[in-house]
Amino acid sequence: MTTQDSQHTGAIAWFARNSVAANLLLIGMIVVGVFSLNTLRKEAFPSLEPNRVTVSVTYDSGDPVLAEEGIAIKIEDALETVSGIKRITSTSNANGSSVMIEKTSSYDLYSSEFKLQFLISESYH
Repeated sequence: MTTQDSQHTGAIAWFARNSVAANLLLIGMIVVGVFSLNTLRKEAFPSLEPNRVTVSVTYDSGDPVLAEEGIAIKIEDALETVSGIKRITSTSNANGSSVMIEKTSSYDLYSSEFKLQFLISESYH
């Protein structure tokens, strides 16, 4: 051992001098990782409930004002009576309208989806 080798101290230098200990630590970490695979929570998509619904309608009128009057305003008027809606935002362009319906925190969108579809379809009859 030279004087230069004895100057290196610390964990990395110790593992460099003791390769068996470094390999045992590596094997131990791999074993712990393999055993912990079963305890990890695995989800493809998080289970978050959406807080908004977007209704998009194509209306090739060529005029955003016609799309707003023919689609967006009718949908907004039909949804005014629905409880649990926090905000209704609509945008219209020459190709149609898009209406975003944002719910309050206690409102269940899944149970009222058919009600929203019925109200929107009734606004066109």
